[in-house]
Amino acid sequence: MFANNRPDTTEPTQGTEVKAHRRVAKKKHGQDLNDTGLRFDDSVPRVVIDVPVPQLQGPDADDYTVVGYNEVNRLAQQPGSNYILVYRTAVVKRKSDQSFLPSSAPANVLEGCVADVSFLAGMMVDKAVYHLPLYRQHQRLLQNGVRLARSTLSNWMTRAISLIEPIYHAQWRSVLSSQVLAMDEVPMKAGRSAQKKACSKLTSGPCMVTKMKWCSLGLTAGAASMPLRSLALSKALCSAMVTRSMSMR
Repeated sequence: MFANNRPDTTEPTQGTEVKAHRRVAKKKHGQDLNDTGLRFDDSVPRVVIDVPVPQLQGPDADDYTVVGYNEVNRLAQQPGSNYILVYRTAVVKRKSDQSFLPSSAPANVLEGCVADVSFLAGMMVDKAVYHLPLYRQHQRLLQNGVRLARSTLSNWMTRAISLIEPIYHAQWRSVLSSQVLAMDEVPMKAGRSAQKKACSKLTSGPCMVTKMKWCSLGLTAGAASMPLRSLALSKALCSAMVTRSMSMR
């Protein structure tokens, strides 16, 4: 008696048919860790530390055998990356006349300099690429146990820059020999003013001088050619800088 004998008059629900699709797994670049996501390539040095297993060193060590290793990578850092190169030359004496043979250390890029070429290159890269001033590099050397005067780093920097001047001129000649040449100037603060008065009440030192940084870009036709860039510095915005740059061809 409770049955519903009335016909079902509800309309079917309309919908849109969705085509089946397949999800693409995310690509992993390099070596990944599932727990930390640490990624690094083969250029990063690795130090393998074997974790001791007490069972392999006890009286029942013969009951166990190593079937594999589980590795966990952790990013670490050493206190300092500076080290000393010791060039040890043997002192040789001729037995016949008891005379000593002359000995000398290998030639260095800077005469009378105690820094290796690797240190000079790293110092210039830290200064120009990573914007690390020399006084901060000096502080890092002191923390690493190397005692040097700050003026020594400035002297090394000046002498090392003179060695790469031929590269600078060669780069300028390559830029000027391009098919398309573009130049633009940008004002920047470089150097201190010769005036002794302070820039403002907040600063006690002299003002910074505004100079013009000229950026030159050379383009050559061809898919494999790369644009060449070169920088120059002038005291003011004038056409003489453009004329002087073009004369370096």
